[in-house]
Amino acid sequence: MDNATTGSSLRGPDSVRVQLRFTTTTTLELFQFGIDVIRLTASVEFQIGTGWSEASNAILDTGMYLSVVPRYIWEDSKHLFRSGPDSLIPLGGSIATGKLGTITVRIHDGINYSPSLTLNAFLMNDDSYPLLLGFEDFLTKADLYCSYSQNIAYLEFT
Repeated sequence: MDNATTGSSLRGPDSVRVQLRFTTTTTLELFQFGIDVIRLTASVEFQIGTGWSEASNAILDTGMYLSVVPRYIWEDSKHLFRSGPDSLIPLGGSIATGKLGTITVRIHDGINYSPSLTLNAFLMNDDSYPLLLGFEDFLTKADLYCSYSQNIAYLEFT
């Protein structure tokens, strides 16, 4: 058996492994072609006051350079704006508005918690996009293992 199936750490005894989930949905547009929408997701908590928020479901998006946080999440979380007036943000072939900012998160799988991570993120003006965890400051802080065929996915923080 390899390290992925035995659950042993690839890095050492001080690393933290947080399990991720595959979610599968069907859209009307793709159903007729027999295509499912498969996403890799994680439970994310945001720093609020002196503690942490309830968990939100986030999509891990390896094609997104920064994380995207909808307004309903960041407005109740500790955050800091880094840009002035609203910025135009290219998302999925369209343009959205928001501000560049920082926000502190941690992910968990019900047992294991990642270290807290301060992310540079697009803090959206509205809730028109889902919570996306992008590469910078998130996937650059951990090793990602993903095997859909084995239904195993996790992030390992060292």
